[in-house]
Amino acid sequence: RLVHPGGAVGRLLLRVADIMHAGEANPIVEPEATIEQIVEELTEKRLGGVNVVENRQTNRLLGIITEGDLRRAIGQRERFFSLRARDIMTADPITIHMNERAQRALELMEDLRRDGTRRLQVYVLSVVDDERRAVGFLRLHDLLHTGR
Repeated sequence: RLVHPGGAVGRLLLRVADIMHAGEANPIVEPEATIEQIVEELTEKRLGGVNVVENRQTNRLLGIITEGDLRRAIGQRERFFSLRARDIMTADPITIHMNERAQRALELMEDLRRDGTRRLQVYVLSVVDDERRAVGFLRLHDLLHTGR
């Protein structure tokens, strides 16, 4: 057991699988999910996004929809309620393998350039296994508050 003030080092040595939202807590929709179904899953799971999977049998990850994606989709006013998950998802999203360390997830989320400028920042990650199945969901908040 590692000991460090505040437990920060020990938390970041955890594996993603130790802290991800999995099983029933894993937010999942299929590509043909309606806006209503997407909002329902977002509301029920309260994780800031959903995994879009090929189907619930294989759970092969196709994309991710964040609350920001949904807000941007509202701009398509007339079409909004006819949109499907496939229409608003980010295909081939940034993912993390379930066996990676939490520290690696944090690095992916904060993806800084060498000069210190921010290239990309994400607040949620799809967690995948070796077959690219969506086995979980991870939020920046989970990394920062694990073990408290």
